[in-house]
Order: sequence, then C-alpha cells, then structure tokens
Amino acid sequence: MSANPDLGQALRFLDDLSQNNSKAWFDQNRSAYEAARGNFCSLLKRSSWR
Repeated sequence: MSANPDLGQALRFLDDLSQNNSKAWFDQNRSAYEAARGNFCSLLKRSSWR
C-alpha cells in the first residue's frame, strides 16, 4: 500500500479514457490503469470504516 494514494492519478486516467475509449488505447495505457487502480484501492482501504 502506498504511503499517500494519489486519487488524482485515477481521475486523470478516467478522463483520458473518456476521450480515448478503445481497446487499442487501453492496451497501450494498461500500466497507467494498473497504477491508478492500485492507488484508488489503497485509498479505499485506508478510508474503510471498521
């Protein structure tokens, strides 16, 4: 889990995806997706109420 999850990274990825919604673009940007997803999941884990 990263020290400070970057929600902005996930939002930037989603914005880029909305403008380039094709499998070819996604395949070329899969590493950005995985990084954004990891940061978002980390943020959710930190904010989960127990």
